Amino acid sequence: MELQAVGRFLDSLTEGPAACVFEGDAGIGKTALWRKGVACARAAGLRVLSCTPAEVEAALSYASLADLMAGVEPHVGAGLAPPQRDALEIALLRTGRNDAVAGRWTVFRRGV
Repeated sequence: MELQAVGRFLDSLTEGPAACVFEGDAGIGKTALWRKGVACARAAGLRVLSCTPAEVEAALSYASLADLMAGVEPHVGAGLAPPQRDALEIALLRTGRNDAVAGRWTVFRRGV
């Protein structure tokens, strides 16, 4: 039943970007369902950005962002507003500019 709900979610993605949240008690199979959903999405040709940070990474400001963007080609950011693009490049260590800072709100904000 849950896998069918994930399938319906994946089918709805033709309408634009979306998110699916799995919640519940520990040990009920959320991770297995999530992995199956990711595999189904990728098999359908969808781009899946995901990360599974470890607790030790909590102190690393952009560790999860780096994981999310690891498989994304650098040119994809070209459509971002310049402040966001610059912040993303700095946060991902793709630029040698040592005078710039990737503020968390600049990386986060939409439509800047």
